Amino acid sequence: MTQILHIIHNGKKIPFVISECSEPEYKDQGAVHVFCEEAGIDQDHMLEDVGGLIASVPELISFYQSEKKQEVIRLRVSSEEKAQMLKLASERGYKSLSSYLRNRAFA
Repeated sequence: MTQILHIIHNGKKIPFVISECSEPEYKDQGAVHVFCEEAGIDQDHMLEDVGGLIASVPELISFYQSEKKQEVIRLRVSSEEKAQMLKLASERGYKSLSSYLRNRAFA
C-alpha cells in the first residue's frame, strides 16, 4: 500500500507519501511510513496521527526551507558506498545526497 498525496504550498504541489511501515512490531500496531522531502519528514507514524501531520506540513515546509544551511561536513566513503547511498536517496525521492543523509540522521 502506497498512497501519494499532493499538498499545495505557495502554488507548488508537494508530494506526501504514505506507505507500509517496514518494522513488523510497529506495523502490527497500525503504524505507516510517511515521507515528504520538502518538510523533512521520513519516519514512521501511527495512522491516526497522520491527519494532524498533514495539517502541519505547510508550516514544516516553511520552517525547513527557511533554515540556512551553511555548515559543511565531509565524510569519507568508498566508491561502492557512495553509489549505494546515491541509489537509496534516488529511490526514496530525494533530489540530493545531502538532504537524504540529513533526514536519515535526524529521523
